[in-house]
Amino acid sequence: MYFLLGGIIFILICFPVIYAATLVWIKQYTSFRWLVVLFPFVWLIGEWVRTWLWTGFPYYQLGFAFVDMPLAGFAPLGGELAVTLSVLVSVSLLAGLFIFKANKTRIAMLSTLLIIWAGGAQLQTMDWGTVGERPLKVRLVHGSPDQLKKTKRYYAIDTIKQYLAYSEVLPQPDLVIWPESSIAMELRRVYHYLKEGA
Repeated sequence: MYFLLGGIIFILICFPVIYAATLVWIKQYTSFRWLVVLFPFVWLIGEWVRTWLWTGFPYYQLGFAFVDMPLAGFAPLGGELAVTLSVLVSVSLLAGLFIFKANKTRIAMLSTLLIIWAGGAQLQTMDWGTVGERPLKVRLVHGSPDQLKKTKRYYAIDTIKQYLAYSEVLPQPDLVIWPESSIAMELRRVYHYLKEGA
């Protein structure tokens, strides 16, 4: 368990290192000023690859850190990656303010930065959907199983029973959502227990 967790952490750490190494390699063939332009796209491509490589590791992506900030307004346009792109462009513009000396260039970068943040704030005020005849009642269930036991078959059955009990509490919702790792076993091994509880 600890070896597996350590491996996942190592893989996630490698991604920023790969981004940095790619930018260092690009620096050999271009000027530092071009890095300001290329940086957001190198990082964004890496983030996108990370979402599906090895069954998907979207954890700790940059955009998730800005869910309570104006840049979160870009999420309806392109999900977390749109937020990430807006963050990366903002960082590049801030770096450009210190790199470029021409006042016109710096004013243009600062104006673009303000437009991005103001645009994100404005997008947050927009209504991106319509409400149906009645609100959807959703229940989020988290049983907090023991992480060291959750892969044991006997404990998985107890976990299923616990999750089913939480899910069946009245009033009954329209939709029940369990965590992705609520049952840490193959579906075929516990399917009949789920079927009985359904």
